[in-house]
Amino acid sequence: MIVDSFNANDEVDLAIFRIRYLWHLVDKFVIGEANITHSGSRKSAKFSHLFEGTPFEEKVEVVKLDIALADDPFSRDILQRELLVSWVTNKYPNSHYINSDLDEIPSHAQLQESTRFIETFHFLTPTYFRFANWAALDSHSKWSRGIISHSSLPVRKNGGRFDKNVKYLVDDPGLHLSYVGRNWQQIASKFSDFAHQELNFEIIKSKAFLDYCNLHAIDHLGRFDTNSFGLLKVLTHQELTPMHNFLLESHKEFFDFRISGPRSKRLLASLVVSSIFFYKGNWKREVISDAFIKRGDSPTFLLIATLLLCYSFARLLVRRFINSR
Repeated sequence: MIVDSFNANDEVDLAIFRIRYLWHLVDKFVIGEANITHSGSRKSAKFSHLFEGTPFEEKVEVVKLDIALADDPFSRDILQRELLVSWVTNKYPNSHYINSDLDEIPSHAQLQESTRFIETFHFLTPTYFRFANWAALDSHSKWSRGIISHSSLPVRKNGGRFDKNVKYLVDDPGLHLSYVGRNWQQIASKFSDFAHQELNFEIIKSKAFLDYCNLHAIDHLGRFDTNSFGLLKVLTHQELTPMHNFLLESHKEFFDFRISGPRSKRLLASLVVSSIFFYKGNWKREVISDAFIKRGDSPTFLLIATLLLCYSFARLLVRRFINSR
């Protein structure tokens, strides 16, 4: 028996895609839905009755998880994952199971290969940001946090998410569809709800900010200091995998194939966005207003961003020098 388990918040379209894609290989889909968000806010149930009366009902179970006892965002994230894995391994004691975030989806080949063994595997899911063909080029291109395991094996801490003592499935990768299928309001809501509350500041939740990142096909979390300089690769139709094409059949709106402009202009845009993150969003209101973001290609804005970034690097070097003495 094969069980696919994942926690969900409000990503209905992505959940349905995952179920449809894995339908012929998976016997049960178990969706964990918490009573509060990872940031600690009360939330309404999106999935409890979603599949009733649909063809999915025969295979889908929704499990309510109480994570209110955890006292910080990351503890709630971990508790929700561990509760779901415990539920699955107890309910289905002789099964292979997938446990990953909803947007980390294994390929058919990965699932078929892993379930030949009674072992735990990580599976490679390169990251795509905001659109399903906008590929990350930094370390996120090797994203492999989800696991495929067997319920007879010991349950690992945090569901095995960061356990390095397991084998990795790197051939025929799956997809990590991070922020894919979300409009700017839904992305803003995710920043408010998820465990990474260090990223929850107002300017990056504005429509103007996300429009700016989409215009230049850049990482909306900055990352100019990585080997990709925060640029995303826009895959063409010819570069899509079979898994991409399966998604494209039902959700053309999840893709954007337009030309993203000259590399030099995109690098400058990434520098602008990264400089915001160096200051954790604490830019003066008049400097980082929506209107200013909209004209973020202006020489004045780029000069300010460059100077602030240089100052941040210099301050970091001085701090490290002082701490080393």
